[in-house]
Amino acid sequence: MNHKRKKKIVDLLKEVKLFYKSSENELKGLADSVEIINLTAGKTIIEKGTDETDLYIIVEGKVKIHDDEYTYKTTGKGKYFGEYALFHTKKRNASVTAVEDTCLLKIGQADFRNHVRNNPEVKTLVLESLIDTIVQKNKLERELAVKNEQIQKQKEDLEKAIRLKDRFFALISHDLRSPLSSLSSYLNLLINSNILSKKEISDYASDLKSSLNNVNEMLDNMLNWAVSKTDEWQIDLKEFDILNSVNRCVALYQSAAEQKNIELVNRCESQKVYADELSADVAIRNLISNAIKFTPGKGKVEIFSKENEDSVSLFVKDNGVGMDDKVKESLFKMESFQYLRGTENEKGTGLGLILAREFILKNGGELYFESSPGKGSVFQLVFPKG
Repeated sequence: MNHKRKKKIVDLLKEVKLFYKSSENELKGLADSVEIINLTAGKTIIEKGTDETDLYIIVEGKVKIHDDEYTYKTTGKGKYFGEYALFHTKKRNASVTAVEDTCLLKIGQADFRNHVRNNPEVKTLVLESLIDTIVQKNKLERELAVKNEQIQKQKEDLEKAIRLKDRFFALISHDLRSPLSSLSSYLNLLINSNILSKKEISDYASDLKSSLNNVNEMLDNMLNWAVSKTDEWQIDLKEFDILNSVNRCVALYQSAAEQKNIELVNRCESQKVYADELSADVAIRNLISNAIKFTPGKGKVEIFSKENEDSVSLFVKDNGVGMDDKVKESLFKMESFQYLRGTENEKGTGLGLILAREFILKNGGELYFESSPGKGSVFQLVFPKG
């Protein structure tokens, strides 16, 4: 073999991971045992199921690694396959066929072993290369494990988002269909008011207003929840007086409390908090609305505050129906929320408390509650102090 040709073969051998640490002199002996094979397009050099004992390096052309009609990979010049066959014999799990006219170098297992046996330094370098390959493989496997874990987490998050979306639309379907149907019925009666007395018209109008308020509250909560899920709700943290928020919310629900003959007591004090005022209003509003909803007539709902060392606690307390352990466990889980009606059959989506908790957390605060069946509930919103 002339010097130029041997140099080309040695250069190709150094492209194989097993030999990249070996010097040119150390590979010259192996180059002498290399067999050159020329394949025409469509010629198969390896049949699936035959013994694997040879390493092949592509000098020119392309081959495909395939299983019948299915092609795993097409590879070309400078690439190689079958390197582990030099260490142990096993059955080929795929066939190799030339895609075009192709020239290959073939190194047999026996020639490789003989070369390593006669050149201890090559054996050491090959072992080092194998160790490097194993280390790299382990690193890639660890990275793959992390990627798979991330993909699994993304899959679980996506499945949860889909469940929440389904639950959201189910709530819309369930909770808006009935009140809208009632509104339609009330309007039909009022249109034909010639058969109704003034008192009946007044009573129906009062019910109509109550239904409209319920629908408005549901739509408001649904919109707020949907916006919060898209991260488009801008939290504007600033110092403000929590009493102003409570006064606004109490004024909003005073009429609803009077309609149920519930005493709504505001004992909140003027205290500065550092939070987003709009989302604080949403949280407080929902807690007061919920307390009124689950408190029977002649009951009582109290709002009071307490200043702590670095925070302000706002309490909404009622002497209503309270909650058992099953309801408490699902209280802030939209996908498993236990749908409940108020003491006068008031309807709701269950989003109110979920919104209150999400918004108070966005403000760097906390929400706690205590409740027992028949003994009412106490909800506590904790705001950072201003």
